[in-house]
Amino acid sequence: MQDITLIGMSDDGCMSLSSRAYNAIMESDLLIGSRRLMEFFPDFRGRRSILKTQIKENLTSAIAERTNQKIAILASGDPMFYGIGNLLSTIVDWERVKVIAQPSSVQLALARIGRSVQDATVISLHGRKLWGLLSRLRHSRLGVILTDREITPQRIAKHLSSFQQAEQWRFWVCEHLGGPDEKITAAEPAQIAEMSSFSALNVCVLERRDQGWQPPPVIGCLPEEEFAKKMPQLGLITKTENRQMALAKLRIGPQSIVWDIGAGSGSIAVEASFLASHGSVYAIESQSDCQEYCQANRQHFGCDNLQVVAGMAPECLDDLPDPDAVFIGGSRGALESIFSQAWTRLRPGGSIVINTVSLENTNEAFQISKQKSIPVDLCLLNVSRGKPLAKGRYLRYEALNPIHLFTFRKPKEL
Repeated sequence: MQDITLIGMSDDGCMSLSSRAYNAIMESDLLIGSRRLMEFFPDFRGRRSILKTQIKENLTSAIAERTNQKIAILASGDPMFYGIGNLLSTIVDWERVKVIAQPSSVQLALARIGRSVQDATVISLHGRKLWGLLSRLRHSRLGVILTDREITPQRIAKHLSSFQQAEQWRFWVCEHLGGPDEKITAAEPAQIAEMSSFSALNVCVLERRDQGWQPPPVIGCLPEEEFAKKMPQLGLITKTENRQMALAKLRIGPQSIVWDIGAGSGSIAVEASFLASHGSVYAIESQSDCQEYCQANRQHFGCDNLQVVAGMAPECLDDLPDPDAVFIGGSRGALESIFSQAWTRLRPGGSIVINTVSLENTNEAFQISKQKSIPVDLCLLNVSRGKPLAKGRYLRYEALNPIHLFTFRKPKEL
């Protein structure tokens, strides 16, 4: 049986290794790792396999070719923390693997600036997109971001600025952690954005400036006054109480894909993005003025996992990823066709909530349930709010429009 040792290294190379780790490398028949890590072992006499692209395929092939031989695999820091260890566990029987880890770049970065690891939210953007960074940091005081050659500190700083959040954060860039070229740069995000370059081996740390900052509620149920919106009468926006009920019935999880069809000013989409902090939300709206309000609210609330889709449903739904939750707040006379496509695309266990005000749309939604033989959870929401009488000495109730909520749930696959 093969003897596989997975060894973590710091940026100072062999100096960080224990004798056990060093001996495992020098006694191996095959050494696997990146070119940078290989260069620390010019005296190694066995066979080398340099990992570049298609890492899983190359790693699988290299291991399969060396049966009954000792193999050492080099990795940076802690191989089990966003490292090659997770990949290796899918290739070989883990009982064959011994892991010798080093402190991760996250541990080293926080140690350098005097912050605790347990307080941090760690986000890897290595090989990923900036999409959703602020949404994932929404409930965090301290964030550590693993970067790559595409997602640089400058791009992160510019992303903060594009959502008017640069002033909320302290910013550190930690380069070559643990090595002789280690460098810690503390600067304003605006300064970071204009700096010429950083080493590709860097970790970014963000910390909220406000010492009294507290995480916001998961479901904020924001009042209508906080949203930009069209203003006929009380404003074209899903009212707070209706929004609470709809969001609860949608059953949105952290990684959910959400469609808000007929988004209006985007209030459902905004609060859905808070819940789907690691997912994506799509606000579908056909009217240009409402699209502008959606964009304004997206910026104002820092919803960088929310995308405004300009177009008419159901035609514009084809290019969107399959949803886990769909809210239909407006249909422009196409309720049946919108529902049919949404139901077909809805992932198992997902929910569709239809919000209706008019008797015509209410009847159509009810007929959809009957004609398609899909069970529905129907709720009539009557809300009255307290309103002062003349001179403010007394309160009376003022009723809002009654709202019907039709909830359809797709069975989970067996």
